Amino acid sequence: MLQTLVRPVTGADVAAYERDGVFLLKNAFAPEWVELMTGSIEEVLASPTERGSNLSGEGVPGRFAYDNYLWVTNRGFRRLAYESPAAEIAARFMRSQRVNLLYDFILVKEPFAAQETRWHQDVPGNPCEGRHTLGMWISVDHVTRESGAVEWVRGSHKWGKRFVATTTGDPKRHTFLSGYGNDIVDDDSGSFPIPDMAKERANYDIVSFETEPGDAIIASLWLLHGAPGNSTARRRRAVGYRFTGDQATYAVRTAARTIRPYADPGLAHGEPFPNDPNHPVFPRLWPR
Repeated sequence: MLQTLVRPVTGADVAAYERDGVFLLKNAFAPEWVELMTGSIEEVLASPTERGSNLSGEGVPGRFAYDNYLWVTNRGFRRLAYESPAAEIAARFMRSQRVNLLYDFILVKEPFAAQETRWHQDVPGNPCEGRHTLGMWISVDHVTRESGAVEWVRGSHKWGKRFVATTTGDPKRHTFLSGYGNDIVDDDSGSFPIPDMAKERANYDIVSFETEPGDAIIASLWLLHGAPGNSTARRRRAVGYRFTGDQATYAVRTAARTIRPYADPGLAHGEPFPNDPNHPVFPRLWPR
């Protein structure tokens, strides 16, 4: 299967990403990779990991499925992590020589899943710090705003603000928050509250993208974003990644609503990510 980039990442692409904090990379993944993603998602939905969860709140119609660290147990997701163009794309957008996988995940909003994705910023809820931190959202369906396309506050990665870590749905029900370091208390001291986007959205430069299978949205982990529910009869399936680069360090979070490593990574707070393709928690994926 093709491992190289389907289309080049240009200097203009990277400049637009650095300016806006988000960029739509059309046709980033060949149909063969999309086919592997689609089949692997269905495998995980049929047999979730212990961290799998339905993010829909009590009484909210429709399933909003989430699962992560899939490369650890699923052969398809391991191939995607190590062999697909994802890590090379991340390296180019971060302008980084090295790329580590923080974790992978799926997000599936089934038809008429009403649960919104709450507005949030990824860095406070992820075990990483630094300039070289990047998210990738890969569409495996045709996605529109009506089916739950993510909305992004363009330029918010430059505000210099850290917002309170938050999750969608009831965090007490979500096993993806469990794992190494789960005894941490709910401490968001020094963080700003999430803006009330329902009332204030006219004050912000909000953008969303209509995507086709194989399109990838590249986004800074410092960017504010959220998503509506799926009001259509179509599924909204996506594969996601969190990547780190040269200028990133491991972070032990003190807030309760944070995604934690599935196992002890053997790192202290502030240490660089390992230059080891076989690391059991944060493998180096680039260079291959």
